[in-house]
Amino acid sequence: MTAKESEFMQVTVLQKALLPWQARDVLVQGASALGGVVTLAGEAARLRTAPELAAAYRWGPERVADAVEHVDVVRFVMDPMMSLTAPRDVGPVPWPHYSTGFLASEHLVRAWMLDRTRYPEGAECWRVHADGRQELVSVYDGSARGWRGAQAYAPPNHLVGPRARWNGTEYAADVLESGAIELIAVGPDAPDGFTSARPMIWTRQVPAAECDVVQSPVLQGTWRGTPVRVIDKAGEQVRLLLQEPTAADVERTGAAEVEPGIFEVEAPVSELADLNAYVRQLA
Repeated sequence: MTAKESEFMQVTVLQKALLPWQARDVLVQGASALGGVVTLAGEAARLRTAPELAAAYRWGPERVADAVEHVDVVRFVMDPMMSLTAPRDVGPVPWPHYSTGFLASEHLVRAWMLDRTRYPEGAECWRVHADGRQELVSVYDGSARGWRGAQAYAPPNHLVGPRARWNGTEYAADVLESGAIELIAVGPDAPDGFTSARPMIWTRQVPAAECDVVQSPVLQGTWRGTPVRVIDKAGEQVRLLLQEPTAADVERTGAAEVEPGIFEVEAPVSELADLNAYVRQLA
């Protein structure tokens, strides 16, 4: 990581606009998964109303109501484990895309693709109304506690987001704004020195320097000839995230849209090919 990249991440607040079903996943189901199209929160502030946001993302009536009453957005500080790339042109597609690097607005609002990770502690969900009013509706209190007021809680997924090895044991982890690492253990009994965050969830904060390694795993492969990332596993089934899919990739795999350009599908683990893994390490 260069000094310039490090400085950018220290001061960067990103914004993720949520489609209605994504907002329900966050506010009701407590979803922790984060990825897809993001913008700088400061630039996105030029889109003052819900209709302006929907128009900038080119969300048509198949995704939002004709009269958009509100759009929920999540604002969060970029942490050094996150990875941003410029949107790529994958050819003609039937969904909105941002291959120019900007949203579709008279205002210059740059767009990036954020690789799948977890929301960082302190992420805020704001509701932008049609008249421009904004209200804070929830705060993410980290992977051990989840979204305030949500009806459900989503524990950390070992295939997505930061993990840390401390004293020889690997844990899910949050990289806090202070630079400390919050270790998260799941189980009936607390490891030594851990405190309860919620039933069966235990945490301990440690300096990053005390960790053997802090990293985010990425498991990739192909399925039906399409590049995929493995983002969850249950028994002999895996959940796959299509990587920069074309229209043909989506048709061939039968993947479902999470948001424009982001598609997921379940598949038997036995059908995966070309599996390979790498990690992003905390510098």
